[in-house]
Amino acid sequence: MVETSLPKEIGFLGALSIGAGAVLGPGEYIVSGEVAAEIGPASVLAFLIVGGLMCLTALSYAELGPMLPLAGGSYHFVKEGWGPSGGFLSGWACWIGLITATAFYTIGAAHFISELFFPWLSVGSLVLIITGIFTFINITGARMTTVVSTYASSF
Repeated sequence: MVETSLPKEIGFLGALSIGAGAVLGPGEYIVSGEVAAEIGPASVLAFLIVGGLMCLTALSYAELGPMLPLAGGSYHFVKEGWGPSGGFLSGWACWIGLITATAFYTIGAAHFISELFFPWLSVGSLVLIITGIFTFINITGARMTTVVSTYASSF
């Protein structure tokens, strides 16, 4: 098996921004108001508990990443522990989960943008526009994705 490496196009700030965006994600901004309205001050405790669990996941990736510096990270982590079948199932589960989460984030963002800025546009139209914009950003490559992530993570 030939091991190839990806070009190193993302610097420290870019990696930090992409990581912060992946850990925080848009869900916290879309859902946090609803959680606070539902459970009140206990929402602070809930966010602290979830944040602690997220830190455990981040620490696992921080330990495993340097040990297995291969493209496809989490697939390789599971493959090393549970073999190719485990890696395959884990990779597909991760992929399907990311697609599902991205769809929900896009719909949530479209609702938010529609209510604030474009009430005359349908949510479906905004979902298509947002999807098109982010597809274009990702197709242009890691450098453009890093610039957008750095800008978006700073807000």
